[in-house]
Amino acid sequence: MLSYQVTQRLMSVASYFDVRPERSDVVVMTVKGTLMTATPIFTLVEGTDGKDLGTLKGNFTKTKFQVYDQAGKEQASLEFPSIAIRKTLTMSIGGKPYSADSGLGMFNYSFRVVDPEGKLGLDLERESSVLRDRFKLTAGEGVSTETAVLASIAIHARYFALI
Repeated sequence: MLSYQVTQRLMSVASYFDVRPERSDVVVMTVKGTLMTATPIFTLVEGTDGKDLGTLKGNFTKTKFQVYDQAGKEQASLEFPSIAIRKTLTMSIGGKPYSADSGLGMFNYSFRVVDPEGKLGLDLERESSVLRDRFKLTAGEGVSTETAVLASIAIHARYFALI
């Protein structure tokens, strides 16, 4: 299992995130948020400006997100509670259910998303920062890197983004 660092860019008008393999300076993927939309839309591209690898679309209240591949086929869906006393989520990848519960409190920065048998889907650890967010992301076996990256952006949009 490879780990990646997902880092929010500073001083950008829309939301941008650079994805690097852990302990590397090479940006292998970039997530670009769409500016001025009622619902969150993010595009994943190869490198900093390469071919499209996938899309993340959410609803107005940021309680439901879908991950699509470059052909527009749904790869995963994530659902969050409307009122979040606990930071939880359910995720489905190819019909296989996953869930996570990071516990109580606004300072819990990690999500371990597992299937009913406890097998890892993705592990996300947020590093707190005043200026930007940074995550360590590890995708489990059977979960594509692209799906894991876009799922981490959905978690960020729901629980950590200021707007």
